[in-house]
Amino acid sequence: MLFHTLDETEVILRGIKQDIDSFNSFELESSNIKHVYFLIFDELKPVKFCCQVFDLMNFSCLEKSNSKGFRIAAITEWGIWPSSENLTAYYRRRRARGDRQELRQAPCHLFSAHEQLDFFLFVAMFLRFGWGGLLAGNSDGVSIAFNHDSGAWIFAHDERLDIEGEIKKWERKYEKLK
Repeated sequence: MLFHTLDETEVILRGIKQDIDSFNSFELESSNIKHVYFLIFDELKPVKFCCQVFDLMNFSCLEKSNSKGFRIAAITEWGIWPSSENLTAYYRRRRARGDRQELRQAPCHLFSAHEQLDFFLFVAMFLRFGWGGLLAGNSDGVSIAFNHDSGAWIFAHDERLDIEGEIKKWERKYEKLK
């Protein structure tokens, strides 16, 4: 697992950030986003949502990822709900991976294909702490933005993926925005 500054991961995030900027400025027709879904998750039960996210991103199907597959979790907002945060636990887990940087210095977490448990644990913490950010991979055709108010936007980049079919299995209310 590697921790990076936003500048260091700019190349990785560039296409995804452009899609999210298009979404935020309501220019979806000119973006690479094929479909957008919005839903609310329960931040007090982040494990269930993490499992659903991993299924959606095909993270557990390593045979679909090449040996250079990766996942990225970029934290874009924190400190909004300080009573929900446990920075001691976060930094303990981060230091256990050999990193001593502050979150504000290196908010991007890059996970290789074999680090699925680490990805799961970190994302569960982010959701539980009320942080916002972006989850993406290099070959999924899906990226997910989440915010401090338990909102999640799922961006489908590949028309062939049945993202809506997967979301329906979650038995959770959602809204198709595009």
